Amino acid sequence: MEMPKLTRIQPHLFQAYYAWMVENAAKIMIYVDAVRLTDEFLKSKAGPDGTLALDVTPQAVRFLSTSQEGISFHTRFKGVVTPVVIPFEAFSTLAGWITGYEEPVVLVFPMVEDVETLPTPPQDNRPKLTVVK
Repeated sequence: MEMPKLTRIQPHLFQAYYAWMVENAAKIMIYVDAVRLTDEFLKSKAGPDGTLALDVTPQAVRFLSTSQEGISFHTRFKGVVTPVVIPFEAFSTLAGWITGYEEPVVLVFPMVEDVETLPTPPQDNRPKLTVVK
């Protein structure tokens, strides 16, 4: 029997963590692997290690939207409103700093999506019970 194709889990985890961070007034940042971006402007904003850090708190972005492909929003770079699209393939980390706590809350991406790359669980060779009528 063929297994149905599942939708990505990343959008749902992102939305849940993001909503919880907003509810707790966290300073929310996403870290992106700029090498995986197609937008040259965003690539140019990356640090020497190739990581792009973006503030995605509600005060810093407008029109935040999540899809199966990634997130999109509008933010400002040097005062200029700029549309930003970040595919989940480029996501590295979602982090939130909550006042009064020393360590941030962190969700690390990417997550394994292709179950064929996971090791196969060992076969269960124990005897099976069956109902006899």
